[in-house]
Amino acid sequence: MLANGEPINGSDLSSDPNDPPEQWTSSRSLSAQEIQELAAAMVEQVKKRGPFLSLSEFINRRLDGGNEELALKGALQAALDDDSVSINAAFRTAERSFNIGGSSETSGMTTAFTKALEGPIAYGSTPYIDQADILRHMGSVLTPRGDTFVIRTYGDSLDAQGKVAARAWCEAIVQRTPDYVDGGDDAHLKTSNLSGANKRFGRKFQLISFRWLNANEV
Repeated sequence: MLANGEPINGSDLSSDPNDPPEQWTSSRSLSAQEIQELAAAMVEQVKKRGPFLSLSEFINRRLDGGNEELALKGALQAALDDDSVSINAAFRTAERSFNIGGSSETSGMTTAFTKALEGPIAYGSTPYIDQADILRHMGSVLTPRGDTFVIRTYGDSLDAQGKVAARAWCEAIVQRTPDYVDGGDDAHLKTSNLSGANKRFGRKFQLISFRWLNANEV
């Protein structure tokens, strides 16, 4: 995030919105421990919500009135707000939060999803880290998992003494297709309804291209 002052760490923030005042004019930095906590929380969110059918489903909240937890926020924001992640810990106190019924800013509001009004008063400010701050650094390279794979491998030829006499590298591009290995099962069938071969081997792969590599390409 861009700001005029020096980077400030999460440990420098307090529950008092006015202490320290530099937090509102400084940039925010994350420690290795905070990043590790976020990564662990993300794994838990993926387990709860995945598999995701699109990037949109990963980033956005679920429009599901039957599950308030999933409807409130997306996976990444939910991980940032997890109590085990200390990145925004200073913003979870009552003094720094909108509390439904106890906040003058929200007490007069009537919405279809009242729970969504709750949250930190510092949302969108420099010291508070939200999912947009994380995504803006990886958005240009973030893509869904594809079904096309580049595979590289090599082999050694050894002489009688066990020394390398020759070495070769190759590259193959393979693509997974919707069809199962056993063509007797339709592509849309669930795993529980598949034949033994398809349960074990899954979808067909086809070889798109193959080439030998030079040593300087590896």
